[in-house]
Amino acid sequence: MKPLTIIGSNDLVQALGVRSFRQRFPWIGPDLQTIKNTATAFRLKPVSGHMTRHQIPCKAGMLSAMLNIPLRGKAKAVVVLCPGLGGTEKSSYMREYAAALVPSGFATLRWNYRGSGPSAPTSTGPYNAGLCEDLRAVLNAIPKEVSHLPIFLLGFSLGGHLVLRTLGEGNLPKSVLGAVSISAPLDLSASMKTLERPRNNFYMQYLVKKLKRDLTPDLLEQAEGLTSMRDIDDKITGPAFGYKDAEDYYANRSAKSLISNIEVPILAIHSMDDPWIPFQSYATVTWPDHIRSAALLTPYGGHMGFHGTGDSRPWSLDIMLRYFNHLHVLRA
Repeated sequence: MKPLTIIGSNDLVQALGVRSFRQRFPWIGPDLQTIKNTATAFRLKPVSGHMTRHQIPCKAGMLSAMLNIPLRGKAKAVVVLCPGLGGTEKSSYMREYAAALVPSGFATLRWNYRGSGPSAPTSTGPYNAGLCEDLRAVLNAIPKEVSHLPIFLLGFSLGGHLVLRTLGEGNLPKSVLGAVSISAPLDLSASMKTLERPRNNFYMQYLVKKLKRDLTPDLLEQAEGLTSMRDIDDKITGPAFGYKDAEDYYANRSAKSLISNIEVPILAIHSMDDPWIPFQSYATVTWPDHIRSAALLTPYGGHMGFHGTGDSRPWSLDIMLRYFNHLHVLRA
C-alpha cells in the first residue's frame, strides 16, 4: 500500500488520524473509482433533517439552495456545498456528503449555480469556474435559521476550485472558518489538456452534454456543433464573461495564484491517478503556512472517488467529517 503525500501540516494529519487510502474491489483503477458515484447512486440514503428551500439574489437573478438542519440538538455549523461542473444539489456526491453531515450535527446548504438545476428558472447562465461573486452572495445570505452558526465550505471538482479561488480573493464573512476541497483543479488550462486526452473522450462527451443542458435557448443555438468543453469555453463561457477565448478565461480565473493568500484553514484532497485533473499542480502552488491546513494526495482514488477498503462510504467523506469536527472542537 502506497503512502499518502502530505503538503502542509503533518501535525494536522496526525491529529485527524488519517490513514493511507486503499482502493476497494471491484472499484479498482481511476475510471471505476470515478464512475462509482453515478453507478451506485440509487443506493443513497435521503438527506435527513428539517428541509427548506431558499432563494438567494445574485447579479444573474435568484439562486436556489436547499437547507437541511439536524432535527435533534443544536447544529455545530452550516456547511455550504458547491457542486462540480454540471452538478446540482441532487448530484449523488452532494446528497451522499449531506446525508452524512446532517446526522453528525451539521446543517447543510446545497446551492445551485446560476442557470443550473433548480436555479435555472430564476437565473440566467452560464456560470464559470471562478464566479466567486455568486458564492460570496450565498455566504452573505445564509438563511436566518442558521445565520448565527460558523460556516464551513465544501467544494467538489469545479466547486472545489470555486471555493479555493473565493477564499484566495478574500472579502468573506468572518463566520467562514474553514473549507475542504475534493478533486479540485488548480490550473484550469492544465486540467483541460488532461481531460482532452483520447482516453477521456467518454468523460468529455458526458460533460459537454451536461453543459449544453444548462444553456439558454439562444446559447444552445450557438453551441450547435461544439463537441468539446474547450469549444464551449472558447465560444460561449469565455466571451460571456469578457474573455477573448478559452485560454484567456483559464489564465484569468485559475485558483493557483491565489491559494497562498488563503487565511482560513483548508484541507485539499486529491488523487494522483485522477483521470481529469493533473496532480502536479498541487506540488507547484504555494500552500498556506497554517497549522490547520494541508493537501492530501493519494496514489489512487480517481476523480471524486476514494472508495476504500473497509469503508461503506468514501474515504474522503470520512476525512472531511473528521476535519470539520476538529475545527469545531478547536473553536469551542
